[in-house]
Amino acid sequence: MGLIKFYVNEAATSPQTPAVSGVTVGFHLCQKGWIVVRFDTRPHHSRDGEWTRFTDADVVKVPQWKRIHDAVQAEGGTFLLPNGKTKRIPADIACERLAAIYGEMIKGVLVGEKQAGAFDQLPKHRGFRIDVEEFDGMWAWPRNLAS
Repeated sequence: MGLIKFYVNEAATSPQTPAVSGVTVGFHLCQKGWIVVRFDTRPHHSRDGEWTRFTDADVVKVPQWKRIHDAVQAEGGTFLLPNGKTKRIPADIACERLAAIYGEMIKGVLVGEKQAGAFDQLPKHRGFRIDVEEFDGMWAWPRNLAS
């Protein structure tokens, strides 16, 4: 997650870098493929959709996700998961189930980055947390989290 490393490096070299209360990684795959990383600099992070106030410049486009979505919808397919296992997906799978596969993948990367210390040097507010959300609300982690 190069954007996280970039922000952490900026924070290490610039005392003006604001502390963050949370990092939200948002994604979309059914209509377009993209991912966005938002650093919440408010004193208290809330899962309130603030992360959706991004510009096109903030978005990392992943057009392959849309193509994969369409192909899986039509023919089914097999996903190689981050843990090395495979998951067979039937044709006409619901977008929510596909969103869960992608969301779990993103979550796994973020948890691994956190365990590796990627967030250690980040200036943080008390209660700092990490969220992953699909743009249309089809999947989120942590689940059922009260804001």
